[in-house]
Amino acid sequence: MFTQPDHTYREIQERSFQQWLNEMEHHSDLAVSGGVRLAREYVQYLKEEIKRQEASNQLKADYMKKLKNEIKEKEGRDDLCQSDGSLPQRIHLSEI
Repeated sequence: MFTQPDHTYREIQERSFQQWLNEMEHHSDLAVSGGVRLAREYVQYLKEEIKRQEASNQLKADYMKKLKNEIKEKEGRDDLCQSDGSLPQRIHLSEI
């Protein structure tokens, strides 16, 4: 029923980028070859930032789900309450 997302394109893109960086590492221009290390560090930073954002998003989603459940429970209890917030008095069958 549930399938894993296909990351084939992303993996091909990553390999292509790494191959290009490997080629640029041997470039005669020092600025280009020196920038490869910086580019790799920046890509690693971005990957870590994505993971951090996903974890933060999951935490927020879990919290919102918890709040939603608490609101539903409270609404269910409010149906039993009178307009002033007090619980309705029980009526015994003998009083009817």
